[in-house]
Amino acid sequence: MLRFPNKYRDDLENAQLIYETIESSHRGLGKLVLFEVLSDIANRCVLVVGCSGTGKSRVTDLLYGRVKRSKLKIDAITVSGLKRFNKILSYNDMTIVVDDLSKGQTEWSQMATVSVFSSLCYTGSIVKITGNLEIMIQGFRGSAIINLQPLLLRKIARLPEFETDIRDKTIRYYHLRFPVEENINPLPFPNNLEWGYLDDFNLPIKENNKRLYNMAFENFRYEFSKARAREHLNAYLNASAKLNNRAEITRADLWLIYQLSKNFRLEHNVLVKKDLEGARQLDRNVLPILSAIATYRAPRVKDLCFRFGIKKTRLYEILTDVTDYALLVKNKGVVIPTDTTREILKESGEW
Repeated sequence: MLRFPNKYRDDLENAQLIYETIESSHRGLGKLVLFEVLSDIANRCVLVVGCSGTGKSRVTDLLYGRVKRSKLKIDAITVSGLKRFNKILSYNDMTIVVDDLSKGQTEWSQMATVSVFSSLCYTGSIVKITGNLEIMIQGFRGSAIINLQPLLLRKIARLPEFETDIRDKTIRYYHLRFPVEENINPLPFPNNLEWGYLDDFNLPIKENNKRLYNMAFENFRYEFSKARAREHLNAYLNASAKLNNRAEITRADLWLIYQLSKNFRLEHNVLVKKDLEGARQLDRNVLPILSAIATYRAPRVKDLCFRFGIKKTRLYEILTDVTDYALLVKNKGVVIPTDTTREILKESGEW
């Protein structure tokens, strides 16, 4: 939960309005909506990773409906399929939404979608000319918001391209919250609130707080190399200023991006490497357990069985494999977090 300090209310008026409007009826989605709006302004490629039923699609539907520039919604795309979009994407400002990457017909198209849009958002161009294929997209500027479930992240993280290319060009946001109270109504959004885009990301810094900047920078380092972490951080700081109708970055922007980027600290516990040079691996049960505990604190066994559609006996087997994160209290029928999990969730702003 975000608690906006009174001293930043004027500088973060629109950010706070978005967050509180969403939270008023759809608790747990406020930070995700705010992060996606900032990512759109910052023209980033974002992988929104979360379990089924956490509201990812509801948020991208809202974003897609509110975007005022050119936009495109697809399931997945291959490199060869890009040739159909040469003219649409070239020299265009655009928001691209992939509602659910799992809808891609093949694993190849799913992986290609992430690779293509991470490169396109970062460099603004893709040029590929072979005997049978000619793709020449140039002058693109825009964002890509891609929803996916943990199992697909597991596949992507195994790719050699993840370490060499994708990792530094995509933002991974781990959305943990299940809806506490199901609400089938559309997500609300502040009336008449729109956002624009920057021609460059070099707004002046009105009041630089070195300590707060370094704390935010450290959050970004959990996902990116040093140079890319600074680049992405500065883009989000500029986006925060733009969202709140300012032509300069203030300490309030540093505070907001620091709070939102705490989420990046989850990656250190979710995508792990056994070797200094090697593929990253994801335990398929860690994110669902973290999601359940972040949402319910001490979820009931019965509720977890319904939520994930598994038998009680199988849930017990899974819990024996994740004792670093959760413990079963059998006589009470609940699952409780370990001290490690509490610390992880506190660090990531989810406790």
